[in-house]
Amino acid sequence: MKQSYLKTASTQITEVVDLETGEVVESNVKHHKYIANSKEEFLLLYVNALPIFRGISNPAKSVYAYLLEKYNAKAVFEVGSGMRGLMSKELQFANSTIANALTELVETKLLYSKAKGLYQINPRYAFKGSTADRNEALKAIIELGCKEC
Repeated sequence: MKQSYLKTASTQITEVVDLETGEVVESNVKHHKYIANSKEEFLLLYVNALPIFRGISNPAKSVYAYLLEKYNAKAVFEVGSGMRGLMSKELQFANSTIANALTELVETKLLYSKAKGLYQINPRYAFKGSTADRNEALKAIIELGCKEC
């Protein structure tokens, strides 16, 4: 993962001038800076997901956070027995709990299931990347049959 870095947004120069002589008596330079991250570190989580989070189980929240960390919303990923085993080990849940959490995430539309074991993060609720990429991903999901996503 790329490191954050400090970036200068603007520089403001203030000068105090003697009105009689026109001489610059004092000069101050102020740099306005912000912390910039790489695109991979930036994730948009939309506010319309918050009511859903209040209603889902803790294992589903953990699985969703795990998937958000690993995948972007354009990626279609497979969660087979190997991936469930890895998630089970990392999240410290039983394989059946992981499977139930995935079902819950699909039912609440936080995940879109393209076929058994194939998933995509619903870009309506979370996305990594540009707004144009999000709109493209959302359009693809709607065209594939999830109009209420």
